[in-house]
Amino acid sequence: MKLLEDRFICVEKLTPESLICSSSGLPVRVVCIKVYPEQEQELVHLQTSTASLTVTASHRVMVQRGGLAQTMPAEALRQGDDVIVKA
Repeated sequence: MKLLEDRFICVEKLTPESLICSSSGLPVRVVCIKVYPEQEQELVHLQTSTASLTVTASHRVMVQRGGLAQTMPAEALRQGDDVIVKA
């Protein structure tokens, strides 16, 4: 997670009231943290020529579709989809 001070923090260190950056760069305040019990889940591996990321199949990913930014589950992504990342 990215803090407003342009630093990163492990999600385990977030607390209610933490201020983090949204995908659009606007500040978002953490209001609740819920830890789910560990369970087996399907994983999706995203790979580019310079980076990779492994997420759960249900993880929402920002994509560009029809000129609009929207989210979709990682399991629905297909090769060639335009995934939105902030450099």
